[in-house]
Amino acid sequence: VAAREGDKELVALLIAKGAEVNAVFGGDTALSDAAYYGHTEVVELLLTKGADANGMAPAGSSPLPWAAYFGHTQIVKLLLARGADVDAKNADGKTALECASGAGFVDIVALLGGSPDDPSVIRNEAYRILVMDHQATERFLQAADIEFDTIWIPQKSDLTEYDSSLKAYIQKDWSIESDMYTTAKNLLLRFRRYNREYSGFVKDRVRYVVCNMVPVNEAGNEPPQNRFSMVFGRGGQTLKVVFKAASKNVERIEYN
Repeated sequence: VAAREGDKELVALLIAKGAEVNAVFGGDTALSDAAYYGHTEVVELLLTKGADANGMAPAGSSPLPWAAYFGHTQIVKLLLARGADVDAKNADGKTALECASGAGFVDIVALLGGSPDDPSVIRNEAYRILVMDHQATERFLQAADIEFDTIWIPQKSDLTEYDSSLKAYIQKDWSIESDMYTTAKNLLLRFRRYNREYSGFVKDRVRYVVCNMVPVNEAGNEPPQNRFSMVFGRGGQTLKVVFKAASKNVERIEYN
């Protein structure tokens, strides 16, 4: 449980008290749990203390396919450095490479010896676009009930900087938990499996950036052309996030 929650200090204490690092609890090893949820520091600690990079429960999965499936690049690197078997399969019979390919994680596919130029990989990769059409942005804001005075288009080069702010907000301030998918833990777990569609607006002379986050469509993940997919017919569990442009802090967030 400590590994699953990412509590590095408690994991270290339990090991110091004699806990077996390769023990199976709840169907998985501590290393598999930490790899699943992306707790890099816990994975590193467990490996340092002798955890088996290929250890798994009889009906479970070894750590590498989990890390590959959820896009935990640093954990994949740590496991490979400790001799993780790239041909090991998860409970569904898929290797880490197959998991990363199906999820569109180009960087992990390359680490595992696959081809990042494979069309099937690129098709599943999450996209990040800037919607520059003012009318499309206006329609999206109106549908989302977001008040604005004028449309403002941010710089595309700045867009990746908002991810860290959103992660920090989810970890600290997230309060919408209507079902298992809306918990902070599960949103962070699926963070790389969201497409991002950005634009901006001005309200009361303050600039804001709005981001529509739509789950990757594994049946074909083509980005919309200069518009927001939520407004034009693509459903799914989405996040609508408004950031203050100057500070990049989250101002408003909704999940539906």
